[in-house]
Amino acid sequence: MEDVVYSDEEITLKEGSKLFLYTDGVTEAEDIDKQLYGEEKLLEVLSQNTSSDVRSTVDAVVSSVAGHVKEAEASDDLTILLIHYKP
Repeated sequence: MEDVVYSDEEITLKEGSKLFLYTDGVTEAEDIDKQLYGEEKLLEVLSQNTSSDVRSTVDAVVSSVAGHVKEAEASDDLTILLIHYKP
């Protein structure tokens, strides 16, 4: 996309760090009233799963989004990547 300005950053993960990457389909998932799932709910689920393994954390997020959307038609796809750094 020509008009978008991209930047790059570098971070150093410490042993045991987790990096959660997701597309806007997660936070912009809509319920039948067009209410967005939102970053606040996502952060809440992630906070509740800090000691969970990767699969359990991803499952908790997907389940939470599904619980928000319920019968509403999917407006976008969900893409999630969770990295647990264990050197």
